[in-house]
Amino acid sequence: MSRLYALLILALAAGLPAAQAVPNLPPALDLRADAEQARRARVPLLVFFSAYSCPYCREVEELYLQPMHARPASAGRVMIRVVRIDSQRTLYDFEGRRTDHAAWAGRHGVALTPTIKFLDSAGRELAPALVGLSTREFYGGYLEEAIDRALGRLRG
Repeated sequence: MSRLYALLILALAAGLPAAQAVPNLPPALDLRADAEQARRARVPLLVFFSAYSCPYCREVEELYLQPMHARPASAGRVMIRVVRIDSQRTLYDFEGRRTDHAAWAGRHGVALTPTIKFLDSAGRELAPALVGLSTREFYGGYLEEAIDRALGRLRG
């Protein structure tokens, strides 16, 4: 094990490029304001329901959502917000009422994570939710298809 640490120190000292920092996804704080911004941009609101203890959530976040969020082209397709179903973090809903992440997720029937919903500016679903991480090989395709469907309903 000490050899591994020594190699790591040597690599850092040699100036090898460090891993790029992955951007954090924005938490849902004020859905009314987010919905207005999404309405003006004519994009769906992608709400990622996650839990701190969910390893599949981290996988969806790191492999699919963070790279998507980091791409400038994605801003013209979707607005991403995170709701932690196990958090009491304050959240203002689509009507401007104060609640928290866990309560809001419960009111929207989300108990399993990861779950992704695609919503319009009034909070209506635009495409079927993606629940779980069943097929890793196809998940990116399912995600893109759902975004396309939500965009089609929103702009169609």
